[in-house]
Amino acid sequence: MIPEALRRPSLVRRLVILAAGWSLAVLLVSALVLSLLFQQAALRRFDQGLAELIDNLVAGATIGDKGQVLAPALTDLRALRAYSGKYWQIAEPAGGRLHILVRSRSLWDSDLRAPVGAVEALSANPGKPVSYDTRGPLEEPLRAMVSQAKLPAGPRR
Repeated sequence: MIPEALRRPSLVRRLVILAAGWSLAVLLVSALVLSLLFQQAALRRFDQGLAELIDNLVAGATIGDKGQVLAPALTDLRALRAYSGKYWQIAEPAGGRLHILVRSRSLWDSDLRAPVGAVEALSANPGKPVSYDTRGPLEEPLRAMVSQAKLPAGPRR
């Protein structure tokens, strides 16, 4: 037969168990919050890189003698290798959709899909980029950004 004092948990034991439970709960919540904050920071940094690529495209793009859009020669070799994951395209709004004028060689014969309502969103906030998740030419997950800008030496958006 077990004495009465050993059957009932002591106050110290109960406090230790309670502290361990609270510590575990706080650790789990902290891990969840930190992972969400890291994901947001990583997406924000990636989107900044996409915005820089857009700025480089707009700054280097020109309108040719026949009215065609000429893209700049970018130094990133990934934009030249087929299906590399580094894609870009220059398009103009036409009838509520985007009509592609020039695309990176890495897209080969594919097009990037713009989000539904992209033209309206860009018209409402000109110059403000819109980030979205989509699928690439090989159906791989892809983070993309679309922005509206007026090309130098031309009236096209």
